Amino acid sequence: RFGFWDHWPSWALYAPHSSRVEVLVARTAVDRLPASLHAETPTADTEALWVRVPISRWSLATLDCPVYPQARFQLGIARWLASELDSEFEIRAVVLGTASRWSGQRSKRQLEGLSEITTAGSDYWLNTTPRKRSR
Repeated sequence: RFGFWDHWPSWALYAPHSSRVEVLVARTAVDRLPASLHAETPTADTEALWVRVPISRWSLATLDCPVYPQARFQLGIARWLASELDSEFEIRAVVLGTASRWSGQRSKRQLEGLSEITTAGSDYWLNTTPRKRSR
């Protein structure tokens, strides 16, 4: 509840009040998403400038498990994706804090590009650096 550790070792693991990150990419970058992520990303709304990347659905489709329910971890996904897109202007991450116990309101912080996403990682005790995956 006080934000000193991940939700995972707490009773709050999959409670809806957990912190999270929404990842958005510019419509022009959707075609450059990794294939497995591109397949999960809806592109029906042709008017939108930004498209929400469904990292929860992607995790279920590729790993058969829910995405880790923590903003710190999800920010790591945004960081990896920003480096994959290799563009400072085509990705946004919106960090939503834990919901208030009394009002349900969340803090909201919008990050633009790889540099801001990387810098935001220093807000956490544990890092947001994605592991290198062997191919």
